[in-house]
Amino acid sequence: MPDNRNTSRSTSIEFSERIAGAISHDFRSSARQIKSFTQLLEAHLGDDADAETEEYLAVLGSAANVLQAKLEALDRFSAKSAGRLKLKEWDLRHIVDGATVSIANEVEAAGAVVDIDSSSDAGAKVFVDRERLIILFVELFRNSLQFCQKPARITIRWTNVEHGVLVRVTDSGPGFQAQDYDKAFDLFRTFHLEGQPGAGTGLAAVRRILERHGTSVTIQSDPAGGTVVQFTIREVAPCG
Repeated sequence: MPDNRNTSRSTSIEFSERIAGAISHDFRSSARQIKSFTQLLEAHLGDDADAETEEYLAVLGSAANVLQAKLEALDRFSAKSAGRLKLKEWDLRHIVDGATVSIANEVEAAGAVVDIDSSSDAGAKVFVDRERLIILFVELFRNSLQFCQKPARITIRWTNVEHGVLVRVTDSGPGFQAQDYDKAFDLFRTFHLEGQPGAGTGLAAVRRILERHGTSVTIQSDPAGGTVVQFTIREVAPCG
């Protein structure tokens, strides 16, 4: 028998993806128009614009830039998580290796180390979309690289558990403090200081990819140092 909960979850996710696509497509044109007409108005006024008008134009232009950046980030978020899953059994080590190769240049440039814990279970099998899982690990690694002080250390460990594989990704970063850590996975949610990189879509993509695989993710962090992301991936194809 098909799992109605999984069907309902899949339908909800697909609906959300369509909404995100529609918002990005329709609003991006509006954002470009706001920015263009702000620039035209600024040029039209020229030296006749007083200080107050210049301030208003600067605020309007900045808001248009922020809106455009968020819409572009929304497009990237959708591209990482949307589309039909190509589920197949894979060796988890193969997927992690694929992710580390994909981000090798960034890791080297940051002087970081991505380490697979030697206690990880050899030959752990997972039933996943390989490309989506590689994206997931890349996003986790990239998030750590952005916020860890050099030299960053990222450690991946996995353990076979009942009906799946438990994965823990730990970094040596400064950590963060929040009343509700799960909000770290909300779209556009950031905990870093203004001016630091990051649009707040990486961890949101991680959660969406795992939701599409029928599982969830948790995060624990200590402001004194270190963040742990944990999730379980099923090891066999679902029934029904």
